[in-house]
Amino acid sequence: MTKGRQVELPLVSKAPFANYDLVVYLGGGLFALLICWRYVISPFEIFDLSGFPIAASASWTTQLVLVVLLGVIAYIGGHLVAYLASYFVEGFLNKTLGKFSEVVKLATASQETFEAGLKERIELCRKTNFGWEPIGHSKKFFGHLRIRKKNFLIWMLHLPLRPWYWAVNYYGFFSFADTRIPSRMFEHLDVKLKFFFGDVDTQSKRQWFRWVEYYTSYNAPVAAASMYNYLVISGFMRSLAFLFLITIWMEIFHLLYSLGVGEATITHGPGGLLGWSLYGVVLIGGYICALTSYFKFYRRYIEEAIMGFVLEVPRNPYPD
Repeated sequence: MTKGRQVELPLVSKAPFANYDLVVYLGGGLFALLICWRYVISPFEIFDLSGFPIAASASWTTQLVLVVLLGVIAYIGGHLVAYLASYFVEGFLNKTLGKFSEVVKLATASQETFEAGLKERIELCRKTNFGWEPIGHSKKFFGHLRIRKKNFLIWMLHLPLRPWYWAVNYYGFFSFADTRIPSRMFEHLDVKLKFFFGDVDTQSKRQWFRWVEYYTSYNAPVAAASMYNYLVISGFMRSLAFLFLITIWMEIFHLLYSLGVGEATITHGPGGLLGWSLYGVVLIGGYICALTSYFKFYRRYIEEAIMGFVLEVPRNPYPD
């Protein structure tokens, strides 16, 4: 049962840190430190760093200690970023599209059925999770919105991106969810699920993908290695999308702050308001790229788990 865990990757198979730690936690933490420096520490001069011996004249041991300290801070901060990203990005995905394994299954239908079904799923999840149902007969723009308290923070954090979400839903920009798995593979998946686990199948309301995910990880070493790669990339893109969201809000805060006090706390070059606008467009574009990349690689993670379960896991892994 542990065969899938014995897959070794060159150079890093014996490392004390896994790839996920180095890429997702350390990488996300370093990006978070850059954002914190630009928008909090530097403009408001919260910490006095003039006494830090970071000059070239400092000894190599001192520089090494500072680099290690920076890495530890980034690593710890990366855990916090990953946790918040799982709530505000992955949670937003689950509350607007539903379980992505179900979205992948829906994508095996025809394009028309897929788009219609996904839009219906979006509306249903919005009403269920965010409470976006009509209130009376109000015709005001926000008159039909009633945000549930438990999801208020998620809704607010994604508020600047609402026009893009609307465009995706209205024009059907769902290419991030297109799957390469044929619908017949889900038929074989149901047969195999019932063979191994009895009453578990993709038609039930149980979390059938959890069964597929764990069983493939332990019994399909080739698929498990690919799944891990996609897990690392999607995890990093999820953290990056969250950091872009935070950066967008930081830009909004500093813009309002500079308009209020009459002095800019951060610079965007000599372009003035044009510089702010271009910088905002770049950040929004970065968020869209990171979010869709997270969707794409998370979809591939699900696809690899399903294909490994159907094609690589033996029919009967417990021969007599």
